[in-house]
Amino acid sequence: MGSMKPGRTRAPRRAAVTFVALIGSALVGMSSSKALAAPDILSPFESLELQDAQDRAAPTTQAAIEPATTGPSAAPLTPSTAPFLASPPPHQNEEAGDAGAGNGEIVPIEQPRGPLRFSFTGIYMYGTIKGIAQHPVGGQQHTANLNRPSYSAIGIEETGIADGEFAIGFTEHQEIFFGAQYNHMSGDGVLTKTLISDGVHFPTRTQVHSNIRMDWYRLGYRYQFVLNTAPNNVPDLTITPYIDAFYWDYGYNLNGGRVGSAGRSLTKFGMQIGGTLAWRPYGGPLSVELTAASFPQIAQLANVSQESIILRYRFYRYRHYDFNVLLGVAWQQQSMEDAKFPIPNKVSADFGPSLLTGLQFSF
Repeated sequence: MGSMKPGRTRAPRRAAVTFVALIGSALVGMSSSKALAAPDILSPFESLELQDAQDRAAPTTQAAIEPATTGPSAAPLTPSTAPFLASPPPHQNEEAGDAGAGNGEIVPIEQPRGPLRFSFTGIYMYGTIKGIAQHPVGGQQHTANLNRPSYSAIGIEETGIADGEFAIGFTEHQEIFFGAQYNHMSGDGVLTKTLISDGVHFPTRTQVHSNIRMDWYRLGYRYQFVLNTAPNNVPDLTITPYIDAFYWDYGYNLNGGRVGSAGRSLTKFGMQIGGTLAWRPYGGPLSVELTAASFPQIAQLANVSQESIILRYRFYRYRHYDFNVLLGVAWQQQSMEDAKFPIPNKVSADFGPSLLTGLQFSF
């Protein structure tokens, strides 16, 4: 009996040790399962090889994840492998309404204007003149020398011309305009040859004073075609054909003192067809304009032809009010020949090259 007691005492101890071991194994298993369930958060950029592998696997992974997102439980999100985008460049000192024209240049965007536009243009031209004034009495022979006198013979070699124009733009590309040109010339000279003009005989070495008037007034229409537009939505290359009708007012007076005075006044109509090619770099304030206009010479009509190269610069703007300065070179030809026979009234004048300056105000 005494030998059986120790055996009974060791059996309960072994059972207790076995029970504690089972509980410990269960706890270790639970902690291991939790550790396996926790996702590892790894940087997608630990190495170039890992990044390339993730990039190649991205489409398959995404396809596998997408069906899972529609079920009751979504799979955990994986870090994105898309490359980072560069931050936008810092804003420069650009005002609202500006646009880049290239090479870092900033030009203002012009705001739309109302249905009507108005402009006033004043031009002054100064340059040389050559021409003749042939004026018989009723076309009769021996009442005028052919193609005489020349302007230089009666003291007129240079002149100043003032020109003004008012224009109304009633659509974006169409304008009507009214213009007037004031051209009064005078000079003093000594005749080197005997002259007959308007039936008056002027002997050689007669001192004469001359006055010639060549004013004309025009009414016309023009339409602008846009060939190209700058980044600021301003046309930078345009061609603008136009047509106008004009009224020509001519006067001639040659005073020889005691010898006598010759004079003639004529008024004629005429017309012009022309156009302007304008280039405005980057839609900016400077433009270069080439203009030419003429019409075939027809009996009983006056003819006025014009050519010019003009630089136009907008030096000030306030809201819709623009102020421009003009500088260029101009040429002009005026002529008239009536139907008198056998000697007609004949006028011819070539102006230029003339220096052209001007101002324009538009709104």
